[in-house]
This record gives sequence, C-alpha cells and structure tokens, in this order.
Amino acid sequence: MNTIRIPLNSNRIQKLQEYHNWIEKKSIDLNLTDYWEIHSNKIALKFNADSVTLTGESGFYFPQPSNSYRRLRHFTAQMPINLSYWIFIFFRKLFNRHYDFLASYPRAYDLIFRSDPVLGRKSELQLYNSALDFKTFQGMKKKWPDSKTHILTDATIKSYFYLQLIEDKMPGLKNATVCEIGPGTGNMAQLFYHHFNNKLFLVDLPRTFFFSFTFLAQSYPTARIALPNEVADKNFDPQNYDIIMLTPQQTSHIKNQSVDLTVNVHSMQEMNNEAIYSYFDLVDRISKPGGIFFCANRMEKIMDGKPIRFLDYPWRSNTRTIIFEPDPLIRLVNLSPSYIRVEQYT
Repeated sequence: MNTIRIPLNSNRIQKLQEYHNWIEKKSIDLNLTDYWEIHSNKIALKFNADSVTLTGESGFYFPQPSNSYRRLRHFTAQMPINLSYWIFIFFRKLFNRHYDFLASYPRAYDLIFRSDPVLGRKSELQLYNSALDFKTFQGMKKKWPDSKTHILTDATIKSYFYLQLIEDKMPGLKNATVCEIGPGTGNMAQLFYHHFNNKLFLVDLPRTFFFSFTFLAQSYPTARIALPNEVADKNFDPQNYDIIMLTPQQTSHIKNQSVDLTVNVHSMQEMNNEAIYSYFDLVDRISKPGGIFFCANRMEKIMDGKPIRFLDYPWRSNTRTIIFEPDPLIRLVNLSPSYIRVEQYT
C-alpha cells in the first residue's frame, strides 16, 4: 500500500473535506469490475492541519519529493532494469540475434527516437512539436514544471510521450477543451493544464478524485477546480472553472459537441464492456466535428474472468483513423503489449 502526505492550504482542505463528506453520505451505483471494487475501497484519506495524507494502490502515481535519499533510492531501483538492458545488448551483438528486452521508462523514451532496439534499425518515429519540442529524457525533465522539487515518474514520462503524439496530430491543442476519462492521479491533466492551458473535464470514480484533486490543487493553487459535490449544486456554472471533476453519472454536464479532444489512457482495459460502450457513446456526443479521441490501452486484460480486448472496443465507422499501432514505448517496458489508436470525428 502506498502513502503520501501532501501540503494544502486551508481552503483546499475544507473543499476536500466537504467532498469527502458528500460521497460518504451519497450512494452512487458505479457498475465496477471486481478489480476496481477492491482498489476503490483501498483509497483512504486523512486530514491534517495543513495537509492531507492519501493511501491507495491502483492509480496512485504521485511524484516523490526530490532529496538525496529519494534520488539514491530511485537510482538503485532502476539498476536491475538498466543492468538487464546491457546484458541483452551484449548477447544480441555476440550472437547477432534480435532479443526482445525490457528497459526503464527513461531509456525506453530515448530509444524510440534514436533506434528501434527490437527491429534493430533506426527509428522511423517523426514528431513535430512546438510546445513539447524535446526528444530526450533530459529534455523532458527541463520542461516538466516540478523537475526541481520532485522525481519524474514513469507515469509522467508516459503522459509526456502521449501528449507529444497528440500535439503532433492536433496543432490547435492550446486553449482547447479536453475531456480525460480515468485521469487517476492527474499526471496527464497536469501537463495539459501547464503546457496548453486547456479547460479540463475529468471523469473518474468518486474516491479517485481524492488523488487528482490533491495533486492538481498542490501543483496549481490558483486553479479553479470543481469537485463532483459542487457540480451537483443546481447553481453550478462550468464557465466559472478551469478543471471540472465529474463522476460517470454527471457527464451530462458536458455539452454536446463541445470537446476538442477526449483521452483515455490505460483505464478502459480495467472496465467491463458495458462501461466501455457507455464511454464511446459519451465521446460520440461531446466531440466537436473534427474532434480527436486518443485511446491507449492494453491489447488484452482479464477482468472478472473475461478478456477485455482493445480490438473489440466499439470503434466507429464514421471516424477517420489517424494512428493505429502497437505502443512503441510500452513494448519496451512491459511484457503486456498495448495499442494506441487516434480517431478523428469527421
């Protein structure tokens, strides 16, 4: 179980307390898989005078504050992965065979722009980015707003790579309206808000907002963030907020054809088919003409004893496929392959 203490000002703490009390009193039918029934119940929140303490497992991807001890621990944790990489490289050269291997996220990110280590040839990945114009892990660290105080996590490396793919295909990303389904801790939401000043609709399970609200409120103390209990108020006006957090039952607050980009990263793979179909209907309804749907998920994952397969998602015939390929980053860091698919509403 993971635990972290996050300092917040008194107004943010009170806001989170009110939300906590609201969901404790409210019964919400969520139609969860067994996986999320278990992990949602593991999420715990403790209020302190000037901070909150969060506990959880799945979706818990908070960057750790940077100090000498944590940097040493992070370096040590990467050593087995980095060592195995060089062992694979040695034997591949010795026997002239293309071995597959797992790399660390920083190394994998650098590799996908330089050379394809699986196919043994120069990388064909060409991205044209203006805001995110880096192609190395060190370049990424310089762009990340928390690089001087925190350790860059694997979740943020992955989010940056996906965001580069999106920016490459969507030149008008700055100031666009974005909906993220399943933001978890809010790693990708942080990058959208910081680099592109996006208005954000975040759709997630009620207790998971303990993570994303705390993370985003700490990162951006002046950001106007609405929690689901505020959305439930009859006088709620979305125009007054930068980031709006919605439970799955509150998505009617997103107007028809009002969203430029909808994103789902590695959470549909943990839903049942009914929930997946419901979210595809949501994307249909809220996407503007020309709007983009970015989806990156496992090729297959077993949920409640049944396989959830990427190829079986209800892909639409009235959209234009911009990208559909195996995830080049994930194949270097995870034994379970993933797909990336980007669709544009015509």
